[in-house]
Amino acid sequence: MQIVLFLLAATVTGLVFLNYPDPSAALRPPVQHRLIINAKLLSGGGTSNITQFVAEGFEVNLDEVMGGRYSRAITVKTNSSGMAEVLVNSGYYRISFADWWNGFALINKPIQMNLTKYDINASPSNVALYSLSKSWTLSQGDLIEVSYSNPLTSPIRLHEVMIGNTVIAKPGKDIVPGLNWNASYTVPAGVTKTWPEVRSATDILLRMSYTEVKIK
Repeated sequence: MQIVLFLLAATVTGLVFLNYPDPSAALRPPVQHRLIINAKLLSGGGTSNITQFVAEGFEVNLDEVMGGRYSRAITVKTNSSGMAEVLVNSGYYRISFADWWNGFALINKPIQMNLTKYDINASPSNVALYSLSKSWTLSQGDLIEVSYSNPLTSPIRLHEVMIGNTVIAKPGKDIVPGLNWNASYTVPAGVTKTWPEVRSATDILLRMSYTEVKIK
């Protein structure tokens, strides 16, 4: 009887041992890549008198794209050199840099992004005047129509339309490449200009900006 019990115990122990599940494989840590962002701001009138500024303290947000949804992954600010450097898990991200630029990038290797924002003052492509008087002077209540054609390959953000030092409109509109934008505005109080001054477009300024992004 003892021999039978011993054999039975040995058999059960062997079954338990033989049927015990294999240990789970250890999860691999996510692969990370270095993302370096360099940013600078160039300000001036057109292509002349350009002044360069360091883009310090600007916020960079990375949202991971998963199944059509965005999940905030990283938020970082540029340092005193205009640079931000982070380690990012491999994946597809929406990247936004302050209000300068936002876009998408697949990060599966080390990446360097160079962002340059240009703040410029430009003259309209064309100016049309509609005066309510016969004085040959542009003044309050008159209408002015301005147009501008974007010659670049990237959108231009139109911030303000100015006559002299007076802001007459803040469109906040993006002008896409090749688009001829135009709009009409009523001349506000306190603005008096001769028609030759306005027609030459030398006293009308469009405050605009655009951002160039280069990825290495």
